[in-house]
Amino acid sequence: MSLRIAAECEQRYISLSSDLAICKKYFAIQALESPKFDKIFVQLGWFHVELSYYKAIGKFISESGMPYILVESGLLASGSLSGFLEGKNYNRCRRIHELTAIALQTLHFEAFLDSLKGEITKEDIAVLLRCIDFENANEASFISSIPEEINELFLKYEMYSQLTLSGEHGPLAKYWMLYISKIDVHRKMSRAIRMKDHRLYTQMFPQVLSMFFVFNHQNYARWGTKYHDNLMNMEITHPGITQDFDDGIISIRRTSKPFSASAIDLTLEQTQNKDAANSSTGVVSVTNNLSARQKFAKGHFIKTTLLSHVFQHCNLSRKEDVSKETYPSRIRKDTKQLNDLLSYIKKCRNPFIGNDEELINIGTGKAASKEVSSFLLNITTIGNNEYEKFVLSVIEDPLAFEKPIKKQLINNFASMGEKVKRVRNNQVEVLKMERNYLSTLLVTALEKKIDMELVLQYPLSPIPLVFAHLDGSMNKTVKSVLYDILDGPFISFFVTALEDDSLASLLGEKKLYVTEESKCFHFYVDAGKVMKMEEPTLRSNHEEADTRMMAHCATLESPATVVLRTTDSDVLAIAIGNFHQLKDGIQLYMEAGVIADNSLRYIDINKIGKHLGPQLSKAIPGFWNKATELEPVLYRPENSGWLLTEGKLVMNWFEGEMAPSCLEDIVVSPNEEDEEEEDGSSDDDSADDSEED
Repeated sequence: MSLRIAAECEQRYISLSSDLAICKKYFAIQALESPKFDKIFVQLGWFHVELSYYKAIGKFISESGMPYILVESGLLASGSLSGFLEGKNYNRCRRIHELTAIALQTLHFEAFLDSLKGEITKEDIAVLLRCIDFENANEASFISSIPEEINELFLKYEMYSQLTLSGEHGPLAKYWMLYISKIDVHRKMSRAIRMKDHRLYTQMFPQVLSMFFVFNHQNYARWGTKYHDNLMNMEITHPGITQDFDDGIISIRRTSKPFSASAIDLTLEQTQNKDAANSSTGVVSVTNNLSARQKFAKGHFIKTTLLSHVFQHCNLSRKEDVSKETYPSRIRKDTKQLNDLLSYIKKCRNPFIGNDEELINIGTGKAASKEVSSFLLNITTIGNNEYEKFVLSVIEDPLAFEKPIKKQLINNFASMGEKVKRVRNNQVEVLKMERNYLSTLLVTALEKKIDMELVLQYPLSPIPLVFAHLDGSMNKTVKSVLYDILDGPFISFFVTALEDDSLASLLGEKKLYVTEESKCFHFYVDAGKVMKMEEPTLRSNHEEADTRMMAHCATLESPATVVLRTTDSDVLAIAIGNFHQLKDGIQLYMEAGVIADNSLRYIDINKIGKHLGPQLSKAIPGFWNKATELEPVLYRPENSGWLLTEGKLVMNWFEGEMAPSCLEDIVVSPNEEDEEEEDGSSDDDSADDSEED
């Protein structure tokens, strides 16, 4: 079909662009059936290459502290973090990586200005920038208006950047300068696509391939190298096709605006797949029938045309606007988020201040190991070496192209989780999940009777998976944003402010109890004045308000009705677990929902506690079963779930054996089995006797 289209259009060649899965099949068919399809030039779609490149960048910065800062600054939602690092959302990755690189380069440029020691300031730069002719669209006029001082400044900054990349300013600065350089590679590739500049595209493509070799994207590394070789030799294999590339067949521009072209496969996703398929998955569930697939291919564009017309007629279509990044509202939003990101980076750790001797996590301050530092700081060298090694091996032996590419050991920040180890035969080995316990028990149970009650008293795994991963690292969740204002001083200020007599009319006959650290104060109105009195009987050492509520409830005299108002869901579990320790006649409710959306309701704690019973109620919170005590015993971590080893606290997962040591321990002996049968028969006899009576 492609050759027929080329013939009908009187074109010497035709170009096809697709993702990697289809593109590598094109390459194989073209090689096997040469010269039948030699007039077709196959392009590897940049959009899908771009997503794979984002995934490689995500591996580079994973657990480096920057993802945490992005979430805390509000630039990235916590639920979108995984998709961002894996390169699954194109728009999100493109925008956030650009803003992050700009923020880091801003900090790097500020460090550069500080190194000049007052030779030039930000105010001087602002004056020089005002001399540039931005209004004139003539490029020559614009370049000639740039002051010589600006050119000299850029030259000095370029030299300063090279020193940073070489490690002169410390490993931490080098690491984040490498990130800036990798985003700059992507920026140049995007410029090549938008400007239809195939020469710049061909020049920068090996730097993209370098990242694929480092972070084990073998398919893109192999076939991307093949595609780059085709670009380098296209004038030899397709004489005269360079003119077609000069005319812009590398991308598609759907508007009359300059700098607005987009990748061909991205255009497909935004047009055909957008209207006639799922925008995230594309066309799926296609039949295996050959004639049906051919019919689908021939009529697919008609279907998309009709759907696009219907959407446009119903005013439901929205055209892609390449200039939306220049809208004033978008600029204001980007500027605000950029400033927020800069502020959070400075609060955590500015990577370009100081000359650190170690590579550290800018979110936690934890230093990277030598292996991690060596890998992350040399990814460019490693990638280039692997790329050149692969090219040379294919030149020497063409069959090496199909051979597996050796995987790299990725030593990044995410690989620094401490491994739990054990000694066997005087050798240290990493604990692995024993997946065959239950299957072994099942096979054994076919021949012998197993005491499952005894078996299930063991955890049957080296580490409880509820609390940790198999490598021993704790399961973590993203914490909520800390409120800087709602701090200890605010509570003290609030307690002092309540002594204002102007609040007497508002307080009326109510009694207000307010806690500050371990103290509790009672506010009431007497003769039109607000009185404050400390309540010694309500002093407690509870660290959290959720448990202190139950301690105060335990001091109430019966009868009393109590309504707990809180947004903390832990209070419900703690209240149910400690309900049976309250005095009789205490009716406990918890308020949930709000009046505004008609969801206000009151949960009857007494009813729930009575229905569950004391034992099950006590098991719900898991701990804090003594929340009703004003001064409960606070246990130290040592010997209370933690072990102090070499000055560090290590989780004590459980005591005793992980599983039964031998089969005989869990097999029921014949004597025990006979006793069980006798007990069962005696129970049946007693039941029969009772029925006869």
